[in-house]
Parts: sequence; C-alpha cells; structure tokens
Amino acid sequence: MSYDTNTAEIRPDLQAVVEDAMSADEGYIGQALLPYVGYSTRTGEYKRLRLRTGQLLRKTDGTGTLRAPRTAYPRITGTDEADNFSCKDRGLEEAVDDTEKADKARFYQLEAVALKRVTRTMRLDHEIRVRDKIMDTNVFPTQDPVVAYDEANSATIDFLQDIKNAKRGMVKMGERPNTIAMSDELWDVISMSKLLSERMFGVNSSNKIMGAGAVSAYLSEMLQMPINLLVGQAAYEDTKKKAGKAASSDMSWVWPDTHIWMGCVAGGLLEMGGAGRTIVWEEDSPGFFVTESYREENIRSEMVRVRHNTDEKIVNENCGILIPTGRS
Repeated sequence: MSYDTNTAEIRPDLQAVVEDAMSADEGYIGQALLPYVGYSTRTGEYKRLRLRTGQLLRKTDGTGTLRAPRTAYPRITGTDEADNFSCKDRGLEEAVDDTEKADKARFYQLEAVALKRVTRTMRLDHEIRVRDKIMDTNVFPTQDPVVAYDEANSATIDFLQDIKNAKRGMVKMGERPNTIAMSDELWDVISMSKLLSERMFGVNSSNKIMGAGAVSAYLSEMLQMPINLLVGQAAYEDTKKKAGKAASSDMSWVWPDTHIWMGCVAGGLLEMGGAGRTIVWEEDSPGFFVTESYREENIRSEMVRVRHNTDEKIVNENCGILIPTGRS
C-alpha cells in the first residue's frame, strides 16, 4: 500500500534507541564542526557583512577621522550582501517483518536493531556532507606546512609552527580559531612527531604519550586561546557487496589525511559567527533526527524511518584555513 502521511507516527519510544546508537558510535565530528540550528522555514535569506565590502577593518590615512571647524565628520559606508540557505529532505527506512520480528525476538529486538542501522547510515551521510564542506579548498584558504606530514619526516614535522602560522593568518582576517580537525591517520603521525613531544615534555620524552586532551591544552597555552582538537574516526564500507565477510581493505575513512582544518566553530543563530551550521527546517523535522514508524500491511511489516531536513552551510570562509599535508 502507498505511504499516507496521515498514518506516520513519530516514535519517542524509539528515539531513545536512536540516541543510544549515536552515543555509541565514536569518532563522528560533523555535528561538532557544523552545529545544528533550527529555523522555521525551509529556505531563507540572510545578510552578510564581508570584510572588504562591509568595511569591517578599514584603516584611515592617519587624518581620516579629523574634523575641521564648521565641517562634518568624515563618514564611512559599508554594504551588506545577501546569502541564502535551502534545506533538503533526507531519510532512510527499513521494513521490520512480522515473521522475522517474532522469530528473532528470543535473540534481540529486531525493530531496535533496524533503527540503529538506519540511524548510523543517516549520521554517516551527514558526516560525509560536512567533510565535503570543511575540506573544500575552493572555500577555505590554504597555509603550506613547514614539511610534509610523512612518517619519514617524523623528526621534522612542526605541527606547532604550522598551527601558529594558520592562527596568524586567521587573526589577521579578524577571526579567532578555536577548533582543529583532522583524520585519525594524521593524528597518529602528529602524536608520534619528535618536535611536538620535545616541546611538550622536554628533550628526553621518547616514552611520553601525547593524548588529544594534552595536546589541546598545550596548543591553547601556546596560542593564548582555547583550542578543541577533533579527530575524525568514522569509516564506511566502500563496496556494494552484500554477502561475505568485510575486510579492512573494503573500508574507507570519512576524513582524508590530505589536510588539517583550523577554524572557528560557533553554535546558535547564524549571526553568532563561526564557520557554518547544519541548518534544520524545524517545522518539518523538529530535532536533528526525527524517528517515525508506520504500518505497511501488504508486506506485513512495521516500517521504521529516520529523517531530517537540512542544509550544511558555510557562512564565513574567513573562519577556517586548511593546511595541506602532502599526503594523498
């Protein structure tokens, strides 16, 4: 039978299962980089004040603020630009057959497993969309590293200097970074690098382990601003196979090791700043994920669905910078 919007039921009892699946899946950083914000319309226009046309950091020639007697003060005029967002409906369903549900009930709750599977795929889909926005060299400027981030350069990789250079570039553009994002493979290379270890623990530091928390604290101190270090560990099966046993060679990382991203992340309404947001049309999907179910009697199944209506939007290109690593 065809799907009738009047029969779909929002399932708060299953929402708890969704949350369990989300918290159990470590290594996703997309929601941290482009935080969720809800708006009441599917599409919308907003105004931007760009650095140049908005005259946000315009200097005078030294006499440009002086006023002569019986004359007006000098004036400055900045212009705004229009930008917009457009949310798109995305979702995934799975059929929970009555026979299979009853047969497998002694092992596990089939409905809950199906919902976790659907939720994980939806979250992975969002992670990839955020990756494509954050790692776009056509959007964010690049800052070359001191040396390439190869294992062979472990003794000369200068992560701190690269981050300081990137920070300086952002501050010069009027923005203050607070987040660094990279792949798990890059983090392994950086955490084993000699220069960073020696700077943090001293010359005799070969037995020291650099955790992400310790490095975040160290960078915050060195840069004189809070820094949150995010390591993306999400992976997906890069094959269409549906039978057999998956191997490591069948899997791919979501986050590439070609670049390190440094930027400013902020939540709330767009005017609060930051690189971008995951904009959600709340009138259609109240919350980051909406969990629903409906009955499809002709296949004797309960359909479980997870959906949302979003636009992953970069709102300020000056709020990020990419460091190419020389890896492919």
